[in-house]
Amino acid sequence: MRSVSRCVTLGMFSLTLAVGVDAASIDRWSASTEREFLLGTFEGTAIDRDGRIELAPQTTHLWGPESGIVWDIVPGRKGSVFVALSGPGQVLFIDADGAATAWYQADDESLITALAPDGKGGVYAGISPQGRILHLRAPGETTVVAETGTTFVWALKTGPGGTLWAGTGVPGQIQRYRKDGGPETLFETGDDPVRSLVVGTDGVVIAGTGGRGRVIRLERGSPFVLFDASEAEIVALAREADGTVWALAAGGVKQPSSRPPATQGPVTRVRVTAEAPPRNGNSDNDSEGDKKPESERPAASFRASGGGALYRISRTAIDTVWTTSDAIPFDMTLDGDGTILIATGDKGQVWRVDPSGKAARMIPIASNQASAITSNAAGQIFVAGTSDARVERFERDRRQHGRYLSLPIEAGTQARWGRVSWDADVSEGSSISAAVRVGNTTEPDETWSAWVDLADDGQIDSSALPASRLIQVRLKLADGESAGPRVSSLQVSYEPRNRAPEIESLTVEPPGVVIVPVPAQSTARLGPLVADDPVTRSATSGAPRGRARSPVRRGWEAGARTFSWAADDPDDDRLTYRLDIRAEGDLYWFPLAAGLTGTYYSWDARSTPDGKYRVRLTASDQTDNPSGDALTRAEISPLFVVDNSRPALTEWSVERSGAGREVAFTAVDPGGSVAAVEVAMDAGDWLPLFPEDGVADSDVERYRLILPTEGQSELPASMRVRITDAAGNLGGALKQVDAD
Repeated sequence: MRSVSRCVTLGMFSLTLAVGVDAASIDRWSASTEREFLLGTFEGTAIDRDGRIELAPQTTHLWGPESGIVWDIVPGRKGSVFVALSGPGQVLFIDADGAATAWYQADDESLITALAPDGKGGVYAGISPQGRILHLRAPGETTVVAETGTTFVWALKTGPGGTLWAGTGVPGQIQRYRKDGGPETLFETGDDPVRSLVVGTDGVVIAGTGGRGRVIRLERGSPFVLFDASEAEIVALAREADGTVWALAAGGVKQPSSRPPATQGPVTRVRVTAEAPPRNGNSDNDSEGDKKPESERPAASFRASGGGALYRISRTAIDTVWTTSDAIPFDMTLDGDGTILIATGDKGQVWRVDPSGKAARMIPIASNQASAITSNAAGQIFVAGTSDARVERFERDRRQHGRYLSLPIEAGTQARWGRVSWDADVSEGSSISAAVRVGNTTEPDETWSAWVDLADDGQIDSSALPASRLIQVRLKLADGESAGPRVSSLQVSYEPRNRAPEIESLTVEPPGVVIVPVPAQSTARLGPLVADDPVTRSATSGAPRGRARSPVRRGWEAGARTFSWAADDPDDDRLTYRLDIRAEGDLYWFPLAAGLTGTYYSWDARSTPDGKYRVRLTASDQTDNPSGDALTRAEISPLFVVDNSRPALTEWSVERSGAGREVAFTAVDPGGSVAAVEVAMDAGDWLPLFPEDGVADSDVERYRLILPTEGQSELPASMRVRITDAAGNLGGALKQVDAD
């Protein structure tokens, strides 16, 4: 087998474009783990124990799809199987060629919840909710074995000498039926149903319960809790010749104990002692001996848990071999090669788990749930599905061909698709080929393009793929002479088409406000950016680069005008800015500043004629895009006023009045508006003065001031007046206040 890394180029780029593309703008999608691969679609392919895509086993469809729920499936003779079907309640016999015969048909709404072969070509069937056990020897040849006195028959097993064992619910019991004796209830679990059973040739019975998730050993009539799982149900059990027990647990709400009375034999009462053997360091579960008695343990300690787990219980340790957080385990069987096959409710998925814990996802069956699984003495594997009830047989040979479809890969915007590559082990004679299709809907449908096969030279006409933001890759795997190909990684590179910058705001700061940079501090958490290549910039673009203080500060200077803005680029391209200015009513924009990289610009407007103006901000991503691909976005500011003229004082007058002296004057600012007036008497402090209309907000404002004589030993002889306009210009006058 040879390991290959295959690259296929998508699209035919011109030399100019290939040279000009900034490397930081190339994105890559990849899948190289089981979790990532499982987001795609498997068609005749599976995941092996090392998380690689491989050809799945061949399957033979035996029966279905039909309506109903498959509760159980057990092997018959010569490659046949029996199926417990409910809705309607039936026991079906399906031969090796897939021909189905109804051996039993319920005449009411009974459920067939458990099966066990009788060893002579017939089968036992558990009927619920009547709690009845039937023996089916042939189609229509049915006898009642027992009325269990319970509601549900959840598990049936045949043991040595043809003894039949039953696990029941409501109440939970382990019952035994022998040919040479009457029915016996050997152990009672009360409200904890017995969901699974396994019977050894040594007569040891292992039971799994479905309310508290316990594994109980019953040996010579004595019960012992081997394991108390964190999951609610032990749905399946298996036992090896050396005594090792495999327990498959499904999550759920684990029920608190109600301390039901336990029975040993028909009359003797016993109590279950829950003391697990010592555990090694690999176990994730506490031994029963470490736990408080049930009466002291609050119900809240039993928590709901999804998914499930496979446990190995040996004489010296309890190990968690396999876990799942999303799939729901239903059943398991031991394969002849030492692995465990697990049927789950994860889209009809079957897992193969080896004793070390390595898990492989086999090809799913076409049902929502793989609800039952079994194997026969010849090593054949049978899987039953529910919601589309069916039976499939897994063969030992691999499929000759299979496909894997990636999930739709989202570029976020229309993209140039670069290349598809994969790493794989390819045996002699096996092969892998690829195809792609593109679209603009999240789920591929009839609106997507047709599949385009990728040729050996990797080149396709650019017109073969319409503009799109999503792509899907299809790999075709073909079997070889010794082993099929195994794909360990899949990659797609692409260049999102450039998107224009976004300008979120453009602000004209008040007249006189300036923004200046503060020298860079050495406390930046990442330190200075020494490398300035595209890849480094892309890798560090999202990293925090905090400083000890703000990188800019605000101040005031006469005649200054400042513009600030906030802008962003959806592709994280670096932006540069240009400012142009235009007088209101003019058509021509005059350049004001270009090549700006900050988000502010302070400008000395004292040389600009008075008037009303607007500025236009243009953001460009040309720094990180080749010529012809760069995009811009422009924003025009609100109207603002440039006012460099000083305000003046006119119409000064002083008149005597009965209360003292009355001073009146007018403040004028032809290029803008008066903002404030202050006065100072002789050498006194500046005091604000309000206009007659109460608000200083126009180009002409009238002021009046009375200087009272009463209570004054000496009247002021002079007054200083200071006028400030909205642009920050100052004007004023020095005046005497003596009245003639």
